[in-house]
Amino acid sequence: PIKSIEVNEKGEKNYTLSAQRLDRSVRYLAVIDFQAERLANMRFKLKVIAQSGKETNEVVKEFENAWIDIPFALYDITLAIRLMEYILPAEALNEMQSGSAEEQRRKFLDYWKKRDPTPDTEYNELMAEYYRRVDYAFFNFYTPREFGWRTDRGKTYILYGEPSSITREFPVNRPTQEIWTYNEIKKRFIFADRTNTGNYERIAEEDLP
Repeated sequence: PIKSIEVNEKGEKNYTLSAQRLDRSVRYLAVIDFQAERLANMRFKLKVIAQSGKETNEVVKEFENAWIDIPFALYDITLAIRLMEYILPAEALNEMQSGSAEEQRRKFLDYWKKRDPTPDTEYNELMAEYYRRVDYAFFNFYTPREFGWRTDRGKTYILYGEPSSITREFPVNRPTQEIWTYNEIKKRFIFADRTNTGNYERIAEEDLP
């Protein structure tokens, strides 16, 4: 029978897991339960110790629990928290950034878990969508002087998502304008490239009828 099961995280932390025999007629098959979110997106070693009488056998295997299409921003917890400045008050953001890396990670996950639209599943659609937007802004709205998520278009995209339509206008003797329309929330945002460098600043926000 299986005597013990441990998961080792980068040689630092050990988690003792439980095993349940799937089928008593299958001698060497067991189902191992563990909290996936605690072991997310990292490499681990799985050690299984089995004992039969006085004989003890030990098997160690490396494995990785990965979110295949994880947003780029979520690879760095410090960056992921910093990128919440658009949705957190300054005081709450500072509090989340305090403490050890493990404490920050716990507070970060707790925040999103409370807002998970499907709490019975491991996948948090709201968090995934927020950081997917961050990634899109990072790669599509950057300028020579600003990260994409720090630009006006980037911030707007992160907060409101993909517009229903985007049009570009070229007024005579005036900066090029880009107009984002959101039909569902009945809003329109107008951006202008005042410096002709591709850095579109938001110059107006309008409510649609």
